[in-house]
Amino acid sequence: MPSCTELGAQGAALSVATALGLYPSLEGAVRHLVKITRGYEPDPTRHAAYQRKFARFAAIAAAMAAAESVSHAA
Repeated sequence: MPSCTELGAQGAALSVATALGLYPSLEGAVRHLVKITRGYEPDPTRHAAYQRKFARFAAIAAAMAAAESVSHAA
């Protein structure tokens, strides 16, 4: 998890710093300015549950994409 609480503002600042040439790339700006305070790792014992949830998410995303394409065709 990044230490910053205003991630949108931080992303904008990183983009501006890169655009101004203060960093050679966005990746370089992130490497120098973003501090990660904590990470998360998935629980391997819950893999099957994660897979079921992802399958549900993927089905919903596909249905929404299909609905959007129909609405744009009309």
